[in-house]
Amino acid sequence: MRQLFASLPVLFLALSVCMPAKSQTSGINFPENDRDTAFYFVTGYRHGISFFPQVRLSSVEYVPGDTLTFDTFHSNDVINHWMRKWADQYPGLVTLYEVGKSYEGRPIMQMTLTNCKTGPDMVKPAAFFEGNRHSGEVTSAESVLWLTQHLLAGYGTDPEITGLIDRYAIYLKPVNNPDGHNLYMNTAQSNRSTVRPDDSDNDGLIDEDSPEDLDGDGIILTVRWKDEK
Repeated sequence: MRQLFASLPVLFLALSVCMPAKSQTSGINFPENDRDTAFYFVTGYRHGISFFPQVRLSSVEYVPGDTLTFDTFHSNDVINHWMRKWADQYPGLVTLYEVGKSYEGRPIMQMTLTNCKTGPDMVKPAAFFEGNRHSGEVTSAESVLWLTQHLLAGYGTDPEITGLIDRYAIYLKPVNNPDGHNLYMNTAQSNRSTVRPDDSDNDGLIDEDSPEDLDGDGIILTVRWKDEK
């Protein structure tokens, strides 16, 4: 790990200080919050349907447990829960803040991990880790979440990790695309990028033919057929 950060003298300007920040999302009703709702609605005008059957996948943790384990994937709500918990538990190391809002109004949350007592993050060499740029890239969100837990668990006990956090600033954004992440975790849909309406096939119609979950198992698979011609 020492070699990795030594080879990445990244200068990353971030408007963050060692103090907590809160996002303003009260009063917004996101579809994944309606546990008993049969359908998941997406925002925006489109020629196709704007709602899909809502599913609960056994491989996804939708409600945070007492401990964070990685034998399942985690919903965006659970990921945000752990980021808030870490910010409360390690106020001198973790700063949590909102860097923007998604198309549907969800907060895009980011952490700065550094020892505030050794100086502000903006004057330290830095590295940036981002997950879930596209909807289906949920494994990358888990990777950033795992990395955060690993670094915090090792601070104060692992000399290499302790020195790393003392000298460097580490920016961690597990979910860059919360709209797509939620759609992927709560429906069988696996759109390429975001839920923003798009004419992906350039036929003048917007999202008119979404993929279908043919067997109703909550997962849409893609099959390529060989063209005999």
